[in-house]
Amino acid sequence: MLYKIASPRVAIILGVILLGGVIFLFGYTPDTKDTRLETKCTGVCSTDMIVLDSPGEGDTVSAPLSIEGRARGGWYFEASFPVDVTDSRGVLLGQGYATATGEWMTSDFVPFTASLHFNAAEAIDNIIYLVLRRDNPSGLPEGDGTLSVPLMIPR
Repeated sequence: MLYKIASPRVAIILGVILLGGVIFLFGYTPDTKDTRLETKCTGVCSTDMIVLDSPGEGDTVSAPLSIEGRARGGWYFEASFPVDVTDSRGVLLGQGYATATGEWMTSDFVPFTASLHFNAAEAIDNIIYLVLRRDNPSGLPEGDGTLSVPLMIPR
């Protein structure tokens, strides 16, 4: 048996109440996470290839930026790999090289360090990215790999 609702206004109110109940029961929360603050790995990149120990994702940093981590020997060429700092538009703020602190001709993890100067004043906002690039002397796209870690700068 169908019931007739007295007015469209009552139907809307009942619909809103029903929707509110469903949202409450299933714990809906809107996704408000800033996707600019996510670490990204592209190409030949995974946590099994490279690990950044310091700085950590979202840390507030200043120049010069001290970097420490571990990468498999295949990430290096001649014991180093390129490192960039960009702003949230991708504009280059600084660049340099991370250097292996151990024997890099291995398939094992090898520690690396770097000290990188960058121009924070040129950043469009307080988000910057530390970009660790797999050294790829062949230039072939299948050899590329990047680890991009969002960081914060004081404003």
